[in-house]
Amino acid sequence: MKKRLLSVFLLTTALTLSQAMASSLSIQVVQQYDAQKEPCAISYLIEQSVIDFFFDAGHVVSNSPVRVVEDATKDTAALKTALKDTLEGGMDYLVSITVHYAVDHELADSDPMLLQYIKNVDWTIYSSASGRALISGTRKPSLTNSNNNEQGIVGFSSLLASQISAGLQKTR
Repeated sequence: MKKRLLSVFLLTTALTLSQAMASSLSIQVVQQYDAQKEPCAISYLIEQSVIDFFFDAGHVVSNSPVRVVEDATKDTAALKTALKDTLEGGMDYLVSITVHYAVDHELADSDPMLLQYIKNVDWTIYSSASGRALISGTRKPSLTNSNNNEQGIVGFSSLLASQISAGLQKTR
């Protein structure tokens, strides 16, 4: 009986500590692509892959709708709104991910999801309490014939999420 009680206590303590170490994040994907007015499937796949990565790592994760902008550097009103929503939602951080596309035509939902369409992805972690940018980075996809598909985008997104996670660790 004492062994069972000790086991339950240790398990409860481990779970409580892991929850205390977890951060709460709001993920915002911004699609910077002049030729497109609606978010494309690749942006949604990147968003979902990043959310899955952080959720599987034990973080509390929320998201806001994927936005399409012509120039992400001039989109301060939407960033302020996202920061306000992050704070009101009780989240610790806002992770803004901007996907830059390298295509000259509109991407229809019926088009294949190819890694070659992504030029690079910039990310920034903001403190929801202060609204300050804490750390940022950029990731470019490495393209090979074997990963130029939907699975390649998921793999790239996982590497991107790992890079963001490392940045998150530096902010603590």
